Amino acid sequence: MSRRLPVLACLVLVLAASMTHVAAGFGSLERGTTGSVVGWLAALGAVALPLQKRYNSQTDNHMQAGRQRVNAPAPAPRMELVMRGDSTPIPLDDKAIARFWPKVDRSGGPEACWPWTAMRTPEGYGVFRLAGRNYGAHRVALAIDGRDPGQLLGCHSCDTPPCCNPAHLWVGTHAQNIADRDAKGRTAGGDRNGARLHPDRLARGDRNGRRLHPERYPSGDMVPPDRRARGEAHGLTRLTSSAVILPKPNERSLNSSRSTRRGRCTCTCRSRPRRTTRRSRRTG
Repeated sequence: MSRRLPVLACLVLVLAASMTHVAAGFGSLERGTTGSVVGWLAALGAVALPLQKRYNSQTDNHMQAGRQRVNAPAPAPRMELVMRGDSTPIPLDDKAIARFWPKVDRSGGPEACWPWTAMRTPEGYGVFRLAGRNYGAHRVALAIDGRDPGQLLGCHSCDTPPCCNPAHLWVGTHAQNIADRDAKGRTAGGDRNGARLHPDRLARGDRNGRRLHPERYPSGDMVPPDRRARGEAHGLTRLTSSAVILPKPNERSLNSSRSTRRGRCTCTCRSRPRRTTRRSRRTG
């Protein structure tokens, strides 16, 4: 029904035009008037036909786009890879092991790297789906070798993320992995730093965040009084509580404080023998 709307509109126009001629009276309808009505009908038909075709094509395009949106596959969920597990061991069985090794290229020999040939992360680590979770392929290789990483990391001695050769893998903590990286000189420092290699990627000048969005960095009167850093929280104070060294009480000060509380003083000023005066002698 929706596709016939332009045609119906043209028919209404044609009927309106013909009614104007009919209203003039049947007696006054001459051959010239009849010819003009026929001409009007032919002109409206010539205009209505392209409009109808164009409307039909647009409708078909919209319907086809709607079908594509409906039939389009759902976006893939974000892949969460288990790189550091928990106390629960990796659930391995014979079926999972038989499914694992065909995805590993072991053609290079026992000393070479065994790259993972199936799905990988953007960082290059292999992904093995097992019991509804995505495990790192190198972690599964360690578990098959009898060294389930558990809460620790599966580290590569060959520094090749897709490698699944158990001879190239070892279990360690995050600190041990960082120390191994630093010992091999793989830290991006000095001339290998990203700021040194690609200085054009740094947001400087008008591209800096403080220049583009100053409202995100309140300063001065823009900061509410209750949010202003005062005292030690300010960071510019010279004397902090950690820098104050309290004097350590010695034994003499302890004795004097105790004696003062009892009503007599035992400090050095009273330790000397008291000299008697004349008045005290007369009184005695």
